[in-house]
Amino acid sequence: MNMGENTLKTKDGRCGRILFATSVLLIFTAFYLFVPRLFDSVDYGEGWGAFLLSNAVSFAFKVFVAVLCFLFVKKVLRRDIGITKKNFILGFFIYGSVMLLYCVSNFFSSFPFSYQGEEVNYSLAVKLIPVYFIRCLGIGIGEEAVWRVLGVNLYVYAFGERKGGKFLAVFIPSVIFGLAHLNNLISTPTLVYSTISQVFYATMIGFYFAVSYFKTGNVIPCIILHALFDFAYYVCRGFYPKEVLEEVIVKDTTLLGAFINATSNIPLFIFALLLFFNVFGKLKNQRKEKEEERKE
Repeated sequence: MNMGENTLKTKDGRCGRILFATSVLLIFTAFYLFVPRLFDSVDYGEGWGAFLLSNAVSFAFKVFVAVLCFLFVKKVLRRDIGITKKNFILGFFIYGSVMLLYCVSNFFSSFPFSYQGEEVNYSLAVKLIPVYFIRCLGIGIGEEAVWRVLGVNLYVYAFGERKGGKFLAVFIPSVIFGLAHLNNLISTPTLVYSTISQVFYATMIGFYFAVSYFKTGNVIPCIILHALFDFAYYVCRGFYPKEVLEEVIVKDTTLLGAFINATSNIPLFIFALLLFFNVFGKLKNQRKEKEEERKE
């Protein structure tokens, strides 16, 4: 067999792995997105108990999907999942510093400060907010398991150590994660601009989490930060009447608003790029080298 035949065989094998990775990730994506819609058709009844039950079912499903992803990565791909204490501080406080700022920003941008209706029911809020946090934690667990743990490891398997392969391993799952948000048009078909902008900023957020997971090897900071980011939006729901929030939720943004939303996470995306290419580490090394030269 000559060199050309070897190269062709290698390319065929790589194409097969890429097809396998993409097929598996799309299957898990479809499963994660569409099975919960079956739960939506279930009549849980009315009242507080029904609300708790529906959220418990949603949380349990997301944990179930996460377990499936972890098992697939561990048993089929034979790679580490990333549930560890190692690099937690690095992932949460250093890599996560910018995301923590986004969490604060998300809270203030989501809170309906202009609301002038009836008095806020704080006793109800005290009960609702912990449930919303559990809901967001479930979202963090499920989405980080599917698009980070499974997605990144699938494409690392597909591309191996080839030039540019590592970047594609974090970028492709992020794009699929962003496109998955088009699913929201099924339940809220009027929110066209809002959904399209969400695709763009979710892709950037997904890329940031993928880089953090890839560089630290720890998915726990990603899960917690993802939950906090979503919770910063959900927490406002505990303070205001349902009809007020529904009016905000079903109202689509303007084209300008969609553009602002779509581009709002560009700084986070740039920060992720700097982390991926280890720009901060290279600058630090250059500084050390200069200091050593001065000492000499």
